[in-house]
Formats: sequence, structure tokens, C-alpha cells
Amino acid sequence: MMKNDSGLLSLDFIVGFTVFLAAFIVVIGMLPGVYVNIQSSSADSGRDMTAYRTGVILAEDSGISSDGIPWEQQPPMRPENIVRLGLAVSKETPNILSPEKIERFYNVPAYFNLTADEYRAKLLFGERPRNFNISFKEDGKETLYIGDRVPDAGYGFSKCYVKVKDAGRLVVPAGDLTRDGVTIELPEGADEYIYRNTTSFILSHANLSDRSVPPAYRIDPKTERAVIVIGGINTVLGVQDGISSAVIESVGLFADGDEVAMPQNGGNEPYNMSNKPYICTVDGMPVETGSEIHVKDAGVLEFVLYPNAIYFPNSDSKLEIRFNMRYTCLTDGEYRFIQGETDYDYDSPYLIPLHLTDGVLEVCIW
Repeated sequence: MMKNDSGLLSLDFIVGFTVFLAAFIVVIGMLPGVYVNIQSSSADSGRDMTAYRTGVILAEDSGISSDGIPWEQQPPMRPENIVRLGLAVSKETPNILSPEKIERFYNVPAYFNLTADEYRAKLLFGERPRNFNISFKEDGKETLYIGDRVPDAGYGFSKCYVKVKDAGRLVVPAGDLTRDGVTIELPEGADEYIYRNTTSFILSHANLSDRSVPPAYRIDPKTERAVIVIGGINTVLGVQDGISSAVIESVGLFADGDEVAMPQNGGNEPYNMSNKPYICTVDGMPVETGSEIHVKDAGVLEFVLYPNAIYFPNSDSKLEIRFNMRYTCLTDGEYRFIQGETDYDYDSPYLIPLHLTDGVLEVCIW
């Protein structure tokens, strides 16, 4: 005869159930911390994604404006024409940055003076307001940055290794710009004779936009500065005792033969990087834009023309940079003067091949 004990709990069951309840209570207590970590991870991921996306846009996109003019060439008082910022030379050259765009983006020298809200709106940060710090370091130069100070923690981060495209440079010895001697005879009773001529440099858009040249090394005079260097002027003009002075009286730009009006001393049109259409230095010393440039004893003259689309109205347009020269001669004789035309193109023996320098672009978002 069996005893009926079905209504009793075994000791093993009670112990097991007690352990289960204790474990369940511990798990319940841990859940808030688990969800906090998940939310934090999600927030960090969102910031990282925004930083990554911003870095990609800057490094791989050339930017967009509402009127078709490159965003960096917009007038300083019309930043609203900029739809999206981008630092790439073109979409053909991702991760190769334009020095003109870098200077404009970091406001060096001061130009657009964009607010933090304008940077956010033109960099697709998204609907959530974000704080940011975007820095750039090119080899051999100081670090540039915009935005707020980066916090110690809690920010998204991305880093892009990029290249910066150098400007095209035409380096010409002054001796190669001289022609056969010019005979000078002073008028009777005169103490000096003023002789004038021109020295010109020709940029052909059709030649420079040659598609056989890789995009990273192609010269685009509509969006990139052109640099002309004349070396050893003093070895040609300075050694001629009969020449008391030699100056570039003025600089003229001629697009397809028509002179382009250039503002002097701080005008804002045409586009330029420092509120001047060009800058000129003699032996490293800047010359006031629009003033005469004394070159008789110059070792090196460097002339930088900043880009503007108006210089090349058509795909086959040519731009002439004309130096109007004036020489003061004190005696009769045969003189060597700097004069003539020189092409600024890939076939020129004076063109220094473009090179790319390393840079690092960092984006912090929080």
C-alpha cells in the first residue's frame, strides 16, 4: 500500500527555485545599466557616423554653389550662394585638396567669415544640432582649425589622409627673356631716355585642360592660381650701368585680346584670395598691388595670379598676363631689355611639374 505524498514539495525543488529567484532578481537589477550602455553606444555610433560622413564630403567632394560659380569664388558678401562645402580639387580627384578651397574654408585670410550655423548647414551635419571641430595639417605648415574646443570624451571622430595639389609654377631665367640689343640714342640736350616695352605670359585654357594629363596634375587656370617666377633680373639689367632704373609700370590682363578690368589696392572683384587679383614679391618682399614694381636689381620676382572664371570665357580662350615695362637710360648705346612672350603650358621647358604634399584632415563631432 503506497503513501499519497503528491502535495508535498521536494527539498531539491525548493533549493532550485530559490536559486532561480535570486538570479532573476540580480538580472532585473542589472537591466537599467545594460540599457544605459546600449544607449551610450548608439549615441557614440551616431557621432562617429556624422564625423565620418563630414570627413568624406570634405575630402572627396568639390562643393556646390547655386549659380555654378565655384563656391570659393563667391563674393565675400554672398555666402548664401554656397550650397555645400567641399575641399577636393574636383570629383575626379577624391582626397586631393585644393589650396584655394582650404584657405577659404578656414578663412585664412579672412573672407567669408561663416558662422557655426552656416558651417553646419553647408556640411550636412543632419537635423540634430552638433558641435564640431575640423582641423587640417599640411606637411610643413601650421595646423588650421574651425569650431569649438574638443571635449575630453564623448565625441565622434574621423581622420582622412589626403594630398594637397600645388600650384603650377613657371620659372624663367631673366636671360632667356632678353632679345637682341636695342640701340638707344638720347635726344640732343636730354639727360635720359625712357624706353618702354612689354613682357607677356600666355595661358591657353585649351592647352592646359589637355585630357591626356592626369587630373591630379592638370593645371586649371579657372580655379587654380598661376605662379610666374623670373630669376636673375639683376644679372641682366643690374650689370648695365647705363640703365638707372627698370620698373614694371603696371600689370594688365587680356582675355582673348580684351583687357579685363582689375581693381587695385583691396578691391573685391575679380575673385582673389587676399582681396587682390594678384600678389607680387621681389626677393621675398611684397609689393603693394597696383604700384610700380622696381626690378633692376631684383634677384627673384614672383608673381601669383589668383583664379577667376571670367579670365576664360570660352573653352579655347587665352589669357595674357602683360607686364608693362619702363627703363630709364642715361647714355647712348646698345641695351638688353626683358621683353617678348612666353607660353605657360606643359610643353614649356620652364614649367615646374606639379607635386602633391601630404596632409591630415580630422573631424570631431559631439
